[in-house]
Amino acid sequence: DAANFVWVPVPREPSRRPVPEELSRDTLSNVPDASTDAQQMLDALAWAPGPFAVTCEREPDAPYDTLARYPSPTPTVEGHNEMVTMEWYAPRPRSGRDVTAPAVLVLHESGRQMLVARIFARSLRAAGLHAFVMHMPGYGKRPRQTGHPEVTAMLPRVRQAMSDARRAFDAIRVLPGVNPKAIGIMGISLGGFVTPVSASLDGCFTNVFVVVAGGELHSMVTRSKGEAAAARAALVGAEI
Repeated sequence: DAANFVWVPVPREPSRRPVPEELSRDTLSNVPDASTDAQQMLDALAWAPGPFAVTCEREPDAPYDTLARYPSPTPTVEGHNEMVTMEWYAPRPRSGRDVTAPAVLVLHESGRQMLVARIFARSLRAAGLHAFVMHMPGYGKRPRQTGHPEVTAMLPRVRQAMSDARRAFDAIRVLPGVNPKAIGIMGISLGGFVTPVSASLDGCFTNVFVVVAGGELHSMVTRSKGEAAAARAALVGAEI
């Protein structure tokens, strides 16, 4: 009798191919501000520049090409999100050679899946640019430890995200194929609030793009009722 065979694929443990480690150094410069309030904010966001390593790995079937990691320059007391993660979408070579191209750091929206940021990243890659989606603290491969944090716990994470994004410039500039003289930053929604601060620390990014950020946030927090009022009460006295 004829026999019927059904091929059943046996799942294998996905292998990760390492990419050589790159070494970088902070180029953060101290740009003084005439405003006392602004200078206090700059001092709170700054850190002592030094050397750091950028490690990369390839993940099978991932929508991005490489996962890049580097240490956060401003660790928090939580102690579990100190390695910054970036999804690297590299442009495809058209002539069999590696592509040297500008890069854009993309700071995602508040959605857990970071769908909009990833759409932009893929579009930038298709246009021939390197795109990097940085996972901000509490997102992606830097998850929260438990549930939704208190509002006061959110502030150190926002501060950390701002410094992480600034150090991302120095992490990106040493990666192969990146034009270090053409690195921009783009923030979407939540990322749009982080982007202006990160970009204004010393003006290292060549271009700055802020997308759908605003919405009268200050008025909403200071004047609204309900959840916004509760958040306002929690923010009183909190320090970033």
